[in-house]
Amino acid sequence: MAYLPVYGIGESGNEYLYDRKKKGYLPLTAHPDASEGIDKEDPFGTIRAITRPRFSDKIQTDFSLTSDTPFAKEWSSSKVIIANAEAWKYNISSVKNREDGGTRLTCTATFLKDILVKEGKDLLILVKLQRYKEGYSSQPSSFSNTTAVVHIDSQLRVTYFEGAINKEKKNRY
Repeated sequence: MAYLPVYGIGESGNEYLYDRKKKGYLPLTAHPDASEGIDKEDPFGTIRAITRPRFSDKIQTDFSLTSDTPFAKEWSSSKVIIANAEAWKYNISSVKNREDGGTRLTCTATFLKDILVKEGKDLLILVKLQRYKEGYSSQPSSFSNTTAVVHIDSQLRVTYFEGAINKEKKNRY
């Protein structure tokens, strides 16, 4: 299990920490809470569009970030775009009426370095790849995971730490 420091954004628009017991971590991003409601059946929409990540209020204030685009897709500092928030969905062809998708927040290397230097922090990225193998006949379905950690220091030097590779997750049923 891994802890990823992130803020949630409630209906009031205020940020809150998902886990207040964790100390010494600096959440860089915040993720709005939302429910699909009547849009759940919209074949062209996705809940991820309104829950795409954004920078925390602290980062927005410290670096004078603004977003003038719908759903905060682009982030600018001094009228220069330095980050993009993306959302997508796709249908899973092997499962009828099932969809998945994701979100990501990307920024320029220069902006990331500015954050890390100002805050005196390093960035750790958890990489988790999951593979699903569908069962056939009497063979059960299975999952396997590959994990790694990427460490980026304030000078943008990268260190890669390999974790488990194709570690099969046993089904409990």
